Amino acid sequence: MRNGLLTAAGAVLALALGGLVAAQDAPPPGEASTTTETGTVVSSSPTELVIEAEGGARHRFEVDTRTVVSGELKPGTRVSVEYAPLSGQRRLATRVSTAGGPSSGTSALGSSDEPGGTADPELPATASPIPLVGLVGLVALAGAVTLRLWRRDG
Repeated sequence: MRNGLLTAAGAVLALALGGLVAAQDAPPPGEASTTTETGTVVSSSPTELVIEAEGGARHRFEVDTRTVVSGELKPGTRVSVEYAPLSGQRRLATRVSTAGGPSSGTSALGSSDEPGGTADPELPATASPIPLVGLVGLVALAGAVTLRLWRRDG
C-alpha cells in the first residue's frame, strides 16, 4: 500500500510540474508569430505607428507599453517593425528599430517620461512570481504527504 501511495504522489507531482513548465513556455496569445516590415515613418504617437513601405503602401501598427523602440521615430526615418498579427487587419508592433540599428531600447513611442517608458524589454508585462510560488507550494505539499505516509506505514 505504501508503494502505491508513493507512486500516486509522485505521479501527481510530475503532472503538476509538467503543467507549470508547459504554461511558462507557451507564447502569449496574439504573439505566437512575428513578421517584419520595413519602411519610412509617416507618423507616430504613443498608440500608433504608420510607415510607408518601398512600394508606396502604408502600414498601420498598434503600439503599447510593451513595444520596444530603438532610436527616435520622426517622420522620414527609415525603420524596421517587428509585429504580431492580431484579429482582422490589426497589427501589434513588438519591436521598432531605426535604420541605424538598436540604440537605447526605450519602450513605447516617446520618451521615458511617458508611463511605461522604461519597461524592461526582456520581461513581458504579464511576468509574475506566482507560478514559482505555486511550484514551491506543490513541492512542499508533496514532501509533507510523502513524509506523513512514510511515517504512518513505517
